[in-house]
Amino acid sequence: MDLNAVDLIDILLPLEKNLLAVGADCDRDCIESLLADDFREFGATGKIWDRDGMVRELVRIPARRHRISEVRCTPLAEDKALLHYRTVVNGRESLRSSLWIYRAGRWQMQFHQGTLVPPKAEATGS
Repeated sequence: MDLNAVDLIDILLPLEKNLLAVGADCDRDCIESLLADDFREFGATGKIWDRDGMVRELVRIPARRHRISEVRCTPLAEDKALLHYRTVVNGRESLRSSLWIYRAGRWQMQFHQGTLVPPKAEATGS
């Protein structure tokens, strides 16, 4: 598999969007298929999630729609890619990074980190 960054965005961004819009587009089976067994997340609040905890969290929260921008992808190896982007949901902006791995014929998220972007007044010290 010889994929460039554009090809990988076309493959991985729809998968990422499924996880962002859980409830609406992605049920428990969908979530479980997208998260690797060794999944970890460093949440914006500082909480560290494992796969089971994240599945439980995602199936319980209401569906949300994220506005996504500045999507970039860095191929790391033939079976690994780093997807990073900016998102806004409910007025909260964050920077997000996801490590995707290709195992057993499918892409799965192995790691995710969300970092909140402070409101402009906080960012400038006002």
